[in-house]
Amino acid sequence: MNSPDIRSIYADLRQAAVDIAATYPRPDFYSRLSDSVEFSRRSFEKSGFLKSLLVFVDRQTSRNMGHDLAHARSVALDAGTIAAEEAAAAGCSGDHAARLIFLAHCAGLLHDVRRAYADHAKKGAEVAACELRRSGMLEDHEIELVAFAIRNHEAFKPCIPPGSLECHIVSGSLYDSDKFRWGPDNFTQTVWKMLDEAPWPLSKFAALYPDAMAHIESIKSTFRTATGKTYGPQFIEIGIKIGRELMAVAKERYGHLL
Repeated sequence: MNSPDIRSIYADLRQAAVDIAATYPRPDFYSRLSDSVEFSRRSFEKSGFLKSLLVFVDRQTSRNMGHDLAHARSVALDAGTIAAEEAAAAGCSGDHAARLIFLAHCAGLLHDVRRAYADHAKKGAEVAACELRRSGMLEDHEIELVAFAIRNHEAFKPCIPPGSLECHIVSGSLYDSDKFRWGPDNFTQTVWKMLDEAPWPLSKFAALYPDAMAHIESIKSTFRTATGKTYGPQFIEIGIKIGRELMAVAKERYGHLL
């Protein structure tokens, strides 16, 4: 009998990951902060400008190393939730808070528009600033807040100190929301989209797995906002548990290929 092709194997493992993830509860972030989650969602969905950004981002993220429009939308929504919590804790007025949430949404949508490029955060910030300036919808200082957040969103690189409360909220919200995706989303979505674009041999996938898991573990200590520090580690812990179970399944089903 012929062995299954690599895409079939990865499709099988992706479904296994989805099934494993379904046995874990959703992170507490979504239930304990449900009011802010809903406010972020409603604000996002009623914005015609953000709808236009979705179209722009969709054009930019073809073959984007697994970081597609769905990833950008998830990051934007959770960044808006974090910004809502951080703005409330800082005592920002309703209008001020709403604008910070909007800027977090913009940063979340645009943060990976150059994901497939070297130095993607710097290049992405430049593209984002150009598009936001072209739109005429943001003030110059707001464009710089979004661009700063995008330049500063990579893991394992020095964090550029934010120069203001607004900068901390927008930048920190983007970073933390993006790193939430290193939890369950990594194993149910991102890794498989990356492998769709470049289907490695299963032996390479298995060989790189321990280092990848160690990188995910190390993210737990890097969250930047109070909200991210409170809820982010749970995302990572759930992701690690899913990842361990998934590798056990891979060894059981495809050990002869590892």
